[in-house]
Amino acid sequence: MSRLRHRPAPPQGSNNGKADLAVTASFENNRSGGLWTLPGTSPGLTGSGSKSLSSSDFGLASGSRLGESLLD
Repeated sequence: MSRLRHRPAPPQGSNNGKADLAVTASFENNRSGGLWTLPGTSPGLTGSGSKSLSSSDFGLASGSRLGESLLD
């Protein structure tokens, strides 16, 4: 059973055939966690179009350590 009370739409990839990167840090933001996505481009990863999500974006409580487990 998921502990998420609210599921935002997952970050959409760049849909350009290049690999995107998702990075998490479960102890960021006072142990609430964070998730960042960087789109892939022909020359490599870029910060343009990147996304940053926090535990509150998923309806999680403070201290929930978002990103401790990132599964595909």
